[in-house]
Amino acid sequence: YLYTKNIRKTVSYVITFMCDLPPSNKRQKTTHHDHNHTTTMAFDPQPSPPPPPPTITTTTSIYHNMSELGFPPTDYRPLFSRRHLEHQSLSDIRIALTEEERRTFNDMKTAIRDRTFFPHAVAVRCAGGWVRDKLLAIDSADIDLAIDSMTGVQFAQCLQRYFACVKHAPFKLGKIEENPSKSKHLETATFKIGALEFDAANLRTETYACDSRVPVVEIGTAQQDAMRRDLTINALFYNLSSDAGDAGDACVVVEDWTQCGLRDLVGGIARTP
Repeated sequence: YLYTKNIRKTVSYVITFMCDLPPSNKRQKTTHHDHNHTTTMAFDPQPSPPPPPPTITTTTSIYHNMSELGFPPTDYRPLFSRRHLEHQSLSDIRIALTEEERRTFNDMKTAIRDRTFFPHAVAVRCAGGWVRDKLLAIDSADIDLAIDSMTGVQFAQCLQRYFACVKHAPFKLGKIEENPSKSKHLETATFKIGALEFDAANLRTETYACDSRVPVVEIGTAQQDAMRRDLTINALFYNLSSDAGDAGDACVVVEDWTQCGLRDLVGGIARTP
């Protein structure tokens, strides 16, 4: 009896919900008879019309400075500006190097051409946040290097021998071991030249199994490395050989393998590759 009663009650609720019947004091009863039970359900003869939708007023406010938002004007200074990029075509965007950056990169380019220390050709790219910050005219002394034909540790060891034998300059080399449990999926070399701090690792690609958040890391190309990154504006590269007179690289300063990074940087858009 209780089971049948609950079924009748549920059917009454479902019918009322599907008919969208508002409550009313005037209700009529409809009785249905079968051989064993009698079911009585209440319906409104004329459902009242729904209330009119509320009036929503939207306003668009344009704030010209932080004081209009209630902040003291002296307490706010923008971290960066994109205005200097807005009037340039994407193909004309260049990175302005400081004198120390230019000198350090020239030393690196001279070293990687010397087959005494680098037996094989290697392409070295500055990647990630340093490129983004330089394009936004933000000073940065923390540079990530992406190496194409050797590991970051091998590159740093060859560079260390060059600095010791040719430059007769100290070159302290550190190594961060691979540790997937702490999201460190690749061995990385760290070193400092002057005031510039470098982390060097090889270009790579990352793939994920459907049941794991730990990526499988393999050596990859520049495009694969760009496409694995979190944002297109962080997937830009500065190729150290771009102004070295190499064939095909003479005019390439900023490499945008996603084809969206420069455009997103100018437009203030954050998106994944």
